Amino acid sequence: MLRIRLRTYVPALVSISILAALVYFLGIDNVINAFFHANKGIITITLLLSLFIVFLRSFRLKRLIDSGGIESDVKNVVGITFIGVFLGAITPSRIGETGRAFFIRNLFGIPLGESVSIVFIDKVMDLLMIFSFAIYGLIFCTAFTLGSFTREYAISLFFSGAFLIFTFWLLTDQNFGKRILLSISSRFFLLFRRKYIVDKAMGFIELFYSGFTKIKTKKTIVTIFAISLGIWILNMVQAYMIFLAFNINQPFKVVVAFFSTAVLVGIIPITLSGIGTRDAAIVFLFSIVNVSPQDALGASIMITLVSSLFVASIGAALLNKSTYKIEYRGKINDNGH
Repeated sequence: MLRIRLRTYVPALVSISILAALVYFLGIDNVINAFFHANKGIITITLLLSLFIVFLRSFRLKRLIDSGGIESDVKNVVGITFIGVFLGAITPSRIGETGRAFFIRNLFGIPLGESVSIVFIDKVMDLLMIFSFAIYGLIFCTAFTLGSFTREYAISLFFSGAFLIFTFWLLTDQNFGKRILLSISSRFFLLFRRKYIVDKAMGFIELFYSGFTKIKTKKTIVTIFAISLGIWILNMVQAYMIFLAFNINQPFKVVVAFFSTAVLVGIIPITLSGIGTRDAAIVFLFSIVNVSPQDALGASIMITLVSSLFVASIGAALLNKSTYKIEYRGKINDNGH
């Protein structure tokens, strides 16, 4: 029991420890001063942009739910999305967002197995976009550090674009995609010499593509893919605006490269929603272009406040509404309920 409790609190303790260390070494007065001088008008615009991104994510989730023949209502899907952000904000790697499956089951009567599949597809689409931007960011950062910027910048764009195209191909040609991913996963995870890891990987792939069998047209897949790309482009624009608000005037391509790399670091499941590890990565990466670490940390914390905690606070408030109370129905039966 004690071990389980420690596992529950460790990510929060790690996040707090890393943030506290950063603030201590950089000076709390310096960090507060960076907040004080931030452009309040730009910050306000980014708050509104956070709400727009939530509505885009809600539209994507609604398309996934409706693809199974269920006519969902916008209001409840938006509520589920807000709650999902809250659940993600308090868990490592935002894994808590999978809890949306219970709300989808309760509100729309979809079997839990299908609801999990819907949420899993939604989550994987975000991860695919993170990886595509991170490919660009990692190559860009390496090239920037080595000084061979111009040629490698083109290469980073090429590989990032190629990954997006390949991903789109795997989604639209599902038989081919499933066969390729199962083959790659079986060979890769066998390197760990643990059969249960291979079985889990296979199960995730099966779950992912079982959800796609509910999607009747390629047009819907294209729409979901386009929305996902749009969401993450807006995430990058939002981050760029917040850096501008903190007087960090770097080219958009530099901000995208550094921020996407930091987001990838934040996926490591040792902190709450990447808080701490992502901030440390941003401070380090922006030091390469001589950005004040206090300003970089201030901007990083503000990104968390605007894009995550602001939205999560709305989700937390919605959890108190009777509409979103979870009804426990015991174990999942053979029908997926």
